[in-house]
Amino acid sequence: MNEIMFKTLDKMKNDFSSNEFSRIAKRFGLSKRAIANGAIANFLKINAIPGDSIRLWTKKHSDHNYFKVDKSDEILSAINLLKDNGYKVLKQVSDWIDA
Repeated sequence: MNEIMFKTLDKMKNDFSSNEFSRIAKRFGLSKRAIANGAIANFLKINAIPGDSIRLWTKKHSDHNYFKVDKSDEILSAINLLKDNGYKVLKQVSDWIDA
């Protein structure tokens, strides 16, 4: 879900409304349930500056591209460090079964 949110934020102009953000986030696959639960509001409170109105926002980092940083090497080295020290690292897997 965070990937969708950051991708949406990258598509926004420097000043934008939460309605615009919501519309683009839906196109990228954010569920209606996540929107209803306040995921967008929580994300924008952290990653944007509120404007004069409740629905207006300004990007905190207008020139920042959130996907330039690839952290997969850091994650793999952290996992290997934990495994080398005797820890077990588990990954959650969800399977959908046709009922």
